[in-house]
Amino acid sequence: MQSDASPAAAAAAAPTVRAGFLVAGAAFNFSFQLLLVLIPLFAAERGYSLAAIGLLTAVPGLMQVPLRVSGGVLTDVWGSARIMRVCFLASAVAAVPLLSDHPSLAGLAIAQVCNGIARGAFWPAAQSHASRASSDSARAIGSLFTVTGIGGIAALLAAGAIADRLGYPVAFGASGAAALVSLIATWREPAPARPSVRRPMGEVLAPLRRMILQRPFLVAGALAFAASTPNALAGTFYPVFALQLGFGAVLATALVAVRQGGMIAGASTFTPLLRRLSFPRAILISLAAVAVSLAVVPVLRDPVLYALGLALSGIAAQVVNVGYIWWATQNSRPEERGSALAATGLWWAAAVLLVPAVFGAMAAHLGVAATFVVWGAGVAALCAGLALRPALLSRAEASAEA
Repeated sequence: MQSDASPAAAAAAAPTVRAGFLVAGAAFNFSFQLLLVLIPLFAAERGYSLAAIGLLTAVPGLMQVPLRVSGGVLTDVWGSARIMRVCFLASAVAAVPLLSDHPSLAGLAIAQVCNGIARGAFWPAAQSHASRASSDSARAIGSLFTVTGIGGIAALLAAGAIADRLGYPVAFGASGAAALVSLIATWREPAPARPSVRRPMGEVLAPLRRMILQRPFLVAGALAFAASTPNALAGTFYPVFALQLGFGAVLATALVAVRQGGMIAGASTFTPLLRRLSFPRAILISLAAVAVSLAVVPVLRDPVLYALGLALSGIAAQVVNVGYIWWATQNSRPEERGSALAATGLWWAAAVLLVPAVFGAMAAHLGVAATFVVWGAGVAALCAGLALRPALLSRAEASAEA
């Protein structure tokens, strides 16, 4: 993992992303997703109330909003390598309160807080590092999402089996062990030097305040929100609707894993699309596919069709996800990369919080099926608005051709 101390030197060297970084990304997401799946299951099996389970599952999302911002700013101050190591350590600490046979509700909550801190700060740091560690930032960011997707789908497939056969303490311990693998994989990489002059907080936050109101980052934020929408629904109303269709809990969970597989494919799709099409066309096609994947959910009443719809959702949303991050990197200086990703990633985190709540309120009045159609229409409206105002994407086009 290259030092962030000298952005100019990093840009000149333009190396490829190191294997240790990719191993760390896969192991970290395995650790995070394992806890994300197992903690609610453990709480349900222990008879905790639905309110307690809901609070536990909301904690990581709540932590992501402030950590997306502070993590991005601190990345510019301390460097991506140092921030990621702190995240890996926090993820390992998250498993500690869960290693007993009977962890308390407070222990589960502490684990979720640590998990949320690790997740929220990791992404701006990792995305900043990937964009600066290679001369081909689009491919580097895609590689990051590919390996984290592999780690995530491995966790989804392994979580239940480990818990059933070996017990929850072993499963929670596996999460901590994976986090330690991430830490070890990057431990010997040179840490970036601290800034020689300590800047006042107002100066540190100035790029973030500026970017939040700038057009390229507002557009990137809208793309982030659209990309995050299917992701926020993957753990909530996609499986809920599958249950309403009578698919059963096991199949409903497996379908979420299918979508994760689509995300892995989508992560490696952005770079070929960018080379064959202009950036605006690649984004508009992918946004249209996201809209279609949401709107057609009510007619996907066969498990195979439902799986295909979720796979399309995963591929298209991940292309938009990689696209908005790539665009943020093209419209920011290397030394402000973390702030740029914080300004746009905040929209992603907001969707994680808002989409399930708003979707649920709408579904209570319209039904789940009709609400999917409404949200698909919303993404289609965003796509149409960008298509009618091509200047909104013109700056990214110039960067892509540069």
